[in-house]
Amino acid sequence: MHKELDKLTAAFKSVKFAKFNCGNYQEFSTRQRIRSLPTFRLFYKGRCLDEITGAKPVQLRQLLTHYLFMTSMSA
Repeated sequence: MHKELDKLTAAFKSVKFAKFNCGNYQEFSTRQRIRSLPTFRLFYKGRCLDEITGAKPVQLRQLLTHYLFMTSMSA
């Protein structure tokens, strides 16, 4: 999945990607209710718009494309 994330980072330059090790931040993971890895969340203006669990690069790309389109329409 690391290679796929690198591709997504290159393709979606306006998106900020962040990752952290749940083992090192267990309290945060519990507060965020992260139950499976990997977990991808899409935030816009501090609000979680959507979430994908599992290594699903095609679905993640579709989600990013969808929300980038939606947010560009509201701007």
